[in-house]
Amino acid sequence: MDTESTSVRGRWLPALCATLLCLAAPLAFAQGLSHKPDAVWRHGFEAPNAGPFTDAEAARFLNQATYGATLADIQHLRAVGYETWFAEQFAETPSYQQPFLDWAGAQAGVYQQQRLEAWLINSIGLYDPSNPPRVHKDQLRQRVALALSEIFVVSDQNPGLLLQAWSTGSWYDMLARNAFGSYRTLLEDVTLHPAMGVYLSMVGNRKPDATLNIRPDENYAREVLQLFSIGLKQLNADGSPVLSAGQPVPTYNQNTVRGFAHVFTGWNFNDCSTAEYPDCVGEYHNPDSSAVRDPMLPFEAYHDSTTAKQLLSRLRELRP
Repeated sequence: MDTESTSVRGRWLPALCATLLCLAAPLAFAQGLSHKPDAVWRHGFEAPNAGPFTDAEAARFLNQATYGATLADIQHLRAVGYETWFAEQFAETPSYQQPFLDWAGAQAGVYQQQRLEAWLINSIGLYDPSNPPRVHKDQLRQRVALALSEIFVVSDQNPGLLLQAWSTGSWYDMLARNAFGSYRTLLEDVTLHPAMGVYLSMVGNRKPDATLNIRPDENYAREVLQLFSIGLKQLNADGSPVLSAGQPVPTYNQNTVRGFAHVFTGWNFNDCSTAEYPDCVGEYHNPDSSAVRDPMLPFEAYHDSTTAKQLLSRLRELRP
C-alpha cells in the first residue's frame, strides 16, 4: 500500500466528510417533513407501545418489516408489542454474507449464485451450512438493507462486478451494517466502497489536466446528487417545492455536478500505489485481497485540491 495514501487520509477525509454532510443534511431534513402520516398503524401514527390489537394488524406490520409473517411471529408480536419487537430486532446479531462466502470459497469457487444463496439464508433464516448452530433472526435489518440496495444500486451485470461476488457481497454487508445507523455515515461508506467505485466509475478519477485532455469523471457526482441525496428540485422547510415564476427550482446545475466531480478525485483501491495510478487493477480480482471489500484510499497527487468548486447554495436555508 502506498504511504502517500495513508498520510493524506487523515487531513483529506474531513473535506470529503464535510461534502457528504452537505448532501445528507438537506435530504434528511426536507424528507422528514415532506411525508404525510402513513397508516402503518391502526390510526395513523400511534405510540410504539400501542398494539397490535389484532392478528391482521400484526401480520400487516410483519409483512412490511420482515420477509413475511408466520403464525409464530404474529403470536410473538401480539404478546410483546411493537416497542419490544423493535428493541429485540435492534439487538439481534447482524447477519452478513462474508462468512458464507468464506465457507463456500473453501469448498469451490465463489460466484454470484453463492452470494445470492447467502442473501436468501440471511434474509429468511434458512439452514446455514457455513454455521449450522446459527439461526438468522435479524429480519428487520435485512429488510432495511434490501430497501437501501434499491436506492444505492450496484449490479453484477456490470462487467467489472460480474465475477466479483466478494465485492458485491461486501457491498450488501455494508448496507446491512448501516441499516440502523446515520445516513451521513452510510453515504460515506457508499462513496468509498470499491464496488461503487467500479460501478459508477469513480475509482481512479483524476484531477483535470488540460495538457493531457483529462477531466474528472462526473458519473458518481451526478448520481449522488440526483439519486442518493438532495434530488432534482429545491424544497421548502415543509417539503413543498420552491417555485420561481410558477416553476420548480432545480437543486443543482451542470456547474454543481462539475464541482462535485472535482471533489471525488484521487480515490483508488486500497492496494494501489502512486506509480500505478490510475490503472490500479492490482489485487482487485484476487478474492483474498482487501481491495475488493475495504474502502478506497485517497491519493493526493491525483486529487483536485486547488480548483474553485461550485457546490450547494441553499444548505444554510435547508438545515434545521
